[in-house]
Amino acid sequence: MSAGSNPGWDSLAFCGRMNAHISHKIRNILATVSETAGLLDDLVEMAEEQDGAGNCGRLRELSGRIVEQIDRGQKVVQRMNQFAHSVDTAWAEVDINDAAGLMASLSSNMPYPRAVDYRPADGTITVNTSPFLLEQLLYVLLRFAFDGLTPEQGLTLATRSTDRGGAVEFSGVAGLSGRRLPDEALKLAGALDLDLELRADQGIILVELDHNLAD
Repeated sequence: MSAGSNPGWDSLAFCGRMNAHISHKIRNILATVSETAGLLDDLVEMAEEQDGAGNCGRLRELSGRIVEQIDRGQKVVQRMNQFAHSVDTAWAEVDINDAAGLMASLSSNMPYPRAVDYRPADGTITVNTSPFLLEQLLYVLLRFAFDGLTPEQGLTLATRSTDRGGAVEFSGVAGLSGRRLPDEALKLAGALDLDLELRADQGIILVELDHNLAD
C-alpha cells in the first residue's frame, strides 16, 4: 500500500498533520494554564504564611483541581497527537504494543465504554503494516466487543509475539454466541492481509499479523 495507490491518502495525511498541529497548540495552552495554577499555589502559600490558613484551604483545593484537570487534558492531547501521526505514512514498521495500547487508552472516549485490561507483551513486536488501518480495525473490534458487555463487565486486550510476527487478542468477551464479526472489520482485515478469528465459545477475538507484508 502506498499513498500513490490510494487517491484519498494525501487528504487523510493532511487531516492528520492538522490535528497534530492543533494538539501541539492545545498542549502549549495547557502548559500556560499549568504555570498559572502553580503561581496561584505560590500565592496561596504566601498568604498562609502571612495571615494564617483562613480561606486559603479552599483556594488550595481549587488550585489542586485545576492541576488535576490539566493533567487529564495533557494525557488526552498526547493520545490525540499519537493518533494523528498514524497517517504520516500509509505503510510502516509498527510496534503492535503501541497500536493496541493507544486504542485501549482511546476506548474510554467511546460511547458506553467498558473497562479494558491492557496487557502488552515484553519488548517490541514490530510488523510491517498500515498504522492507521490497524488502529481502525482494533477500534472496530473494541466497539463490537463492548456491544456484548454489560456496564459492569470488561475485557482483556493482550499482545504477544508469534512465529509469524505478532498477535492481538481480545479475551473475556461476553455475548459472542450467535454473533459474527462486523463487515467493516472483515474488510479491514482483508486490506491489511492479516488473519482475524472469532472464537465465540471461548470469548476470544484474535488478530494475527506477519512480520513483513508486501506493500
